[in-house]
Amino acid sequence: MFYLKCILLSFFIIANININAAEKKNTNSDRGKLKIIFLPFENYSESGIRFLSKYISEQLKDNFKTENDIERLDYRDLKSLNLKFEYTYGGSGNNEVFKIMNSAGASYAVAGRYIIHDKNITINWSVFELNGGKVSSGGDFSSAIDSSMLSYISDYSITADNWIKINILKQSIGTELLVNRNGFLKDLFVKIENSSAGNIVKNRWFRFLAIFIVFFLTSRLIVYLIEKVFLRIARRTKTDVDQKILECSKKPSSYLVIFFGIKISIYSLETSSWIALISDKVITALIIIVTANLIARALNILVHSWGSSVAEKIDTRVDDDLIPLFNKILRVVIYAVAVIMILSRFSINIAPLIASLGIAGFAIGFAVKDTLSNIIGGIILILDNSFVVGDKVTIDGDTGIIKEVGLRNTKLQTYDNEIIVIPNGELMNMKFKNYVLPDPKIRVMVNFGVAYGSDVEKVSEIILNVISSIENICIDPAPAVDFIEMGDFSLNFAAKFWVPAYGDQYIKKLEATKLIYNALNANGIDIPFPTQTVHIER
Repeated sequence: MFYLKCILLSFFIIANININAAEKKNTNSDRGKLKIIFLPFENYSESGIRFLSKYISEQLKDNFKTENDIERLDYRDLKSLNLKFEYTYGGSGNNEVFKIMNSAGASYAVAGRYIIHDKNITINWSVFELNGGKVSSGGDFSSAIDSSMLSYISDYSITADNWIKINILKQSIGTELLVNRNGFLKDLFVKIENSSAGNIVKNRWFRFLAIFIVFFLTSRLIVYLIEKVFLRIARRTKTDVDQKILECSKKPSSYLVIFFGIKISIYSLETSSWIALISDKVITALIIIVTANLIARALNILVHSWGSSVAEKIDTRVDDDLIPLFNKILRVVIYAVAVIMILSRFSINIAPLIASLGIAGFAIGFAVKDTLSNIIGGIILILDNSFVVGDKVTIDGDTGIIKEVGLRNTKLQTYDNEIIVIPNGELMNMKFKNYVLPDPKIRVMVNFGVAYGSDVEKVSEIILNVISSIENICIDPAPAVDFIEMGDFSLNFAAKFWVPAYGDQYIKKLEATKLIYNALNANGIDIPFPTQTVHIER
């Protein structure tokens, strides 16, 4: 624990150096209360979406939250001051903005315009400073006009407000990223600062180190609890799934707590530059990546557990073929969602990207529809359990043994030692015969004929005795000999018996045929052959 001792030593050194640090005073308090006015945005393209003129300025005003003494105004305050505002954005229109600022007593103003072109919207805006008549342009915003447009504008307004605070007002926004959006944390900071340890806590470097140490120790505590408590409890359960999930979650859980600690520690520094925004987004991206990795690993364990239980009941192909496929699909989906969340966090408009991916996915799906059909067919055949490797089947007139059932095709080995490859998409729609289902037992039937005039009862008795003497045949159902028809040249019979394994069908049929022929000859029963009588007319 050498590194922990070093951290604690640094902690007390900083505490002693900064024990008498005074609270930083607000530099704006001596200059009086500032006013910033958010003016309606101009509908530059004269589109039908007129409500955006006020909606954009309202979002900017509502999201502009600061602890400094700044009064916010909007178009409703202009009405109360009996002021009218009509301008053209840019050029001579700037004079109208400065005129309104003078009349309203505002030191700063935010104004802009929005342009509708095709199915997209672009917003341009600027910040006006009365002192010196400065006009600073903010970053433009573009979005598709869809159901999420208002949400995108609201998210963008937060970024725009932070840009104003950093670049125009020169404010510190480090703590505002956290404190202004969470009442509990804000109250907690206030209580700590007003306590007897307030002078210590008010030093930003002390706060940074103290918060980081708390979260670091918490991360170590979580790992300790997982190893010493939760894993011991998990080992007592019937399944090892919970144990595997706990094992794979130790490091990610520790990293998540540390990342949260770094995030909040940086907030406590009250960084007065773009570092606060960048660090917030980068750390959040890392948190999303670690969380996505943890979810993917946990789902991988759950899917493998499910696959193993199913494979025991069906076939090991589920574990060999389906599980890797499901895991790949899940990982792609999870990480795709994570990337979308990260891009959204960096205020990147993902609507065009999602639309492009949808179109690309449709094109790719159409191009590989046959392959997808075969893969889906393979999954259905595996889960349906219509046949397994080793089964004897007849498919489209070809009889053989199932050699392999893959995701794309099925291989059938015939008795001539030929391999027939059948695409699963086609096989799924074929009618095939499985000799193994519902069980391996199979019937053997030998057809034979005797001459007209033979004693039918005697023939049945002789042949029944013969087939009953064959070894390794089933007693139930019992062997039988049926007189089936009076043919053109013979009296036709069928000798029937069952064998326990379908693999013995062919051998037993050959054996029975030979025994029947010898028995008929030994008992003087004629076996006819086709004859034809020809009459000649003179």
